[in-house]
Amino acid sequence: VLKTFTVPATPLAIQQQRTKIPVGMLDDFRNLVVTDLDVSFLPLQPFNDPERNFVLRVSTVDTAGKSAWSVLSPPFCRLAHEGPPPPITSVRINEHGDFLLNDKPWMPWGVTYGHNPVYDGPADSGKFYDLANLQPWGLYDRHGGSLGVRALWDANCARFVETGRITPQTQLETMWKSGQYASTVFLPAGVKAWPEAYLNFLRTAPMVASVSRGPEEAFSYFAPMTTKQLDDLKTEVEQLRAATGKPVMTGHGGYWNRLEFERATFFDIFDPETEPWYPAPVHTDLQPLIAGQKKVAWLRPQMYESVPFERWRYHVFVELMRGTRGWQLAHGPADPSTFRGLHGELARLQPAIFSHEVPPTVTITPALEHMVRKVADKTVIIAATTRGLTFGNWRASAETSPSGPARVTVDPHIFRDESDGYHATGEPDSLSWVPHGIAYLPDAKKWPAGSKLVTWVKLDRAATPKNLIALVKADGRWTHAAAWGAVDLDGLRANNERAFWFLRTFYRHARGFLGWGNKVEPFALAYLPSATTAMGAVPGAGEWVKLEVPLDRISATDKLLDGVAFVHDGGRAWWARTVLVTPDGKETVIFGEHEDRPAPELLPQTKISVAGLKKGTTVHVLFEDRTLTAADGFFTDDFSGVDLYQRYGGERLGYGNAPVALHIYEFTR
Repeated sequence: VLKTFTVPATPLAIQQQRTKIPVGMLDDFRNLVVTDLDVSFLPLQPFNDPERNFVLRVSTVDTAGKSAWSVLSPPFCRLAHEGPPPPITSVRINEHGDFLLNDKPWMPWGVTYGHNPVYDGPADSGKFYDLANLQPWGLYDRHGGSLGVRALWDANCARFVETGRITPQTQLETMWKSGQYASTVFLPAGVKAWPEAYLNFLRTAPMVASVSRGPEEAFSYFAPMTTKQLDDLKTEVEQLRAATGKPVMTGHGGYWNRLEFERATFFDIFDPETEPWYPAPVHTDLQPLIAGQKKVAWLRPQMYESVPFERWRYHVFVELMRGTRGWQLAHGPADPSTFRGLHGELARLQPAIFSHEVPPTVTITPALEHMVRKVADKTVIIAATTRGLTFGNWRASAETSPSGPARVTVDPHIFRDESDGYHATGEPDSLSWVPHGIAYLPDAKKWPAGSKLVTWVKLDRAATPKNLIALVKADGRWTHAAAWGAVDLDGLRANNERAFWFLRTFYRHARGFLGWGNKVEPFALAYLPSATTAMGAVPGAGEWVKLEVPLDRISATDKLLDGVAFVHDGGRAWWARTVLVTPDGKETVIFGEHEDRPAPELLPQTKISVAGLKKGTTVHVLFEDRTLTAADGFFTDDFSGVDLYQRYGGERLGYGNAPVALHIYEFTR
C-alpha cells in the first residue's frame, strides 16, 4: 500500500453529494460519491513502456471501522506523453506492406471524428445540476469531445472524412502546429476538381501521409461497377498518386467484405470502418488480397464509450495479428487514459511488429491464433483465444450421437441485424430452409486436393427434411455446395425475396455489396450457388449417418476456406461432430464439443512451445506486471479469459458469450 485515501460515504455524505453533481456527469446518481485522488506521487512511465504496475483498491468501512467488501481496479500507470513527430519528407509502402514515413515504419493511431465524453473531473467544479429541474440530454450530448487535442489523447494523426470539398491548407497547417499528421486528406472525386497548387502543396506538406478521392462510407460501391468504370477509377487513382507523390486510400462502410475490395486492389491503403461486436475479419476479407504487395490495411473502429476498454484492446491485438497496421477512431472511448495507454503498448511493440527477421517456430496447445516476431536476441509472441462467427437456427441437444455432443436444427430462419431493426416488423419466413453454419474461422487456409468435409447427421422420422445441402465458403463465396436429394436452385436465383434471404443469411456483411435496398441486382447472383454436386438420396431417417464431401468435387481446394454451413428444407435434423480432414487424416474441428473453440478445461494450462527455448528463461508477460519461467522448450499460461461481450455482440449477433483471453510475451535468447 503506497497511499490511503479516506472518502466519506455515509448517507449524509451521499445526500450532500446530490446537491453538487457536476454539470457534464451523465450517470446513475444513486449512492454516488465523487472525489479526486492525487496519484502524482507515482513514477512516470515512458510513453513506449506503459507497464501497468499499480491498482486502486476501494474498500467500504462501516461505522464500527470494519471493512465490509473491497474491489480492485484494472491495473494502471502514469504515462508520459509522446514526443512531437518529425516533418514528413517521404512516404512509401515497401514490399512487406510496411507504411514508411521518412523511411521508418509508422502506424496511424488517430481520430476520425468525435465522441461523447464522460465527465473526468474535477469533483468540485463549481457548476452543478439542479436535480429538481433536470433538463433532458440527447443521445449526442457534447458530441465532438476533445479527441483532436493531442496534449490529452496522444493521437498521432487525424483522419479526414469525405465532405465534397478540399480540406483548407490553413486547417492542415493549424493541425500540424499541434503535432499531428493528416493520415489521409480527401479530395473531391474527379480530376478536374483538383487545383494544381493544392496538389503541389500535398506533395511537400510536412503533415500529409496519404490522400484519397473516396469513397468513405461506401456500400455496394465496387461490386456493381462495370469493367469500364473500374478502369476509369483506376486511372483516377493513378493520377492522384502521381500528382501528390502520396499513397492513395479507400475506405468503406461497416459492411465491407472481400467481394467489394477484390475489385479495387489498385488502391494503396484500405481503411474500412468496423464495429465493436467482434475483431475484424482482416485475415479472410482483406489480407489475402494485399499480402506480399506494397499495400497496407488500416481500420476505422466505431468505438463507443460504453464498450469495455479490454474488449477494444483485445480487438486491436487480434486485428494486429491478422495484418492490420493502423487504427483511427470514429466516436471513441470516453477516457483519454485508455486511448493513450493502448497507443503506448503499440509503440512499445513497434520494433517487433515491423521486424522481418526469421523467428523461432512456435506451436500452441490447444491451438490458438498467434503471431511471432524476433528482434535481435528478443522474441515476442502475441496469442489470443479467437473463434469463428456462427449463424442460423441451431441449438444444443441432449440427443446421443456416436461422435460427441449433438445440435439440432428445426426452425426456418430470418436474418436479423441492426440494418433492419432486428426484423421487428415481423414479416413471414421467405424460405422453409433451415440453415446453420460458421464463418471467418481463425485458422482460415487453403486445403489440398484429397481433403474432405465430414459430419454426422440424424434426420427426424416424424419430420424428415426434403433434402440436405452442405456448403463451404471459399475465397469469400458460399457457392461451393453438395446436396443429398433435389434442390431447387433455379427457384432460389429467380425469386428476389429468396435470393435476398440467402445472401443476407450466409454473408454477414451482405449490405456491403447489396447496398441498402432489397433488390438483388444481377451481379450479386454470382454469389449464390448455381449448382450442387449430387451426393445421392436423402439419408434414411432415424439413424446417425456419417456424411463425407470431398472438397475436390465442389471445387473448394486451393482456395481460402473460412466457413462451413448446412441447410435442409423443412423438417428436423440432429448434427454431431463436423470436421475438415486433410489427405493424411489431420482434422480441424468446425463444430465440436465447443464449436470451433478449445475445451475450457484445457485453457488454464495452455502450452506455448518455442524452438530453442532454454529451461529457466524468464518470460515477461508484457503490460500485465508478471513473469513466467520456461521449462525446456516451452512455457505454460492461463488462457481461461473473461467475458468481454456481456454488453453488445453476444451470441449470433457478435462474438458470442464465451470468455476470451489475450497475452503478449517477450523473452531474451
